[in-house]
Amino acid sequence: MNEWVTTHPSIQLLLQGDAKSDIFELQLRKFKFYGDGGTFRSLRSLIFSEMLMLERWMKAKGEGAMFPRLGRLMLIQCPKFKELHVRLPSQWRLTLSVWLNNDKLLSSEFVGWQNLEGVGWLEISGCEELRCLPPGLMHLESLEWLEISRCNNLIALPDWLAQLKSLVYLTVRDCTRLSFIPERLKPSSHSNYRIEGCPKLQL
Repeated sequence: MNEWVTTHPSIQLLLQGDAKSDIFELQLRKFKFYGDGGTFRSLRSLIFSEMLMLERWMKAKGEGAMFPRLGRLMLIQCPKFKELHVRLPSQWRLTLSVWLNNDKLLSSEFVGWQNLEGVGWLEISGCEELRCLPPGLMHLESLEWLEISRCNNLIALPDWLAQLKSLVYLTVRDCTRLSFIPERLKPSSHSNYRIEGCPKLQL
């Protein structure tokens, strides 16, 4: 069963789908997804949950920012999502949460990291398909906080991650196969990096 749920139209919007329909396309046509004049002017939180057929997020016609006050974007179980053509706000830090199976988003196939340059906090949790971080994350020049948890097939963190100048906080926990991180990202008394529950990693 498809659902359209709003806890409050100016605070949070949840789109939830099923495996049999492209719920995102349905919302575009039936519910006029892009709100008032192509924008959600007061929306703070946007959640895509279990939208198994979602592949592309296209920009609506018109000028201006679509979500000028968006503070959080959550993607939960959207395994085919591979293209983002909507530029999200960069004037303040955006929180991006990626939970469970988001295979295409976390692969080199994903197109659209440059539209997420305002992401200041990135949370990746329970993504069993993740083996290495996609190079597109290098576009996140405002990223200050990265948290990775329960990604049991993650083997290594890339060297380029240590070169993100804005990265201040790093938390990695319960990634059972993780065996390598760059020397500069290892926890120390002078850093805000925390690693726990990663038994194969020698620090």
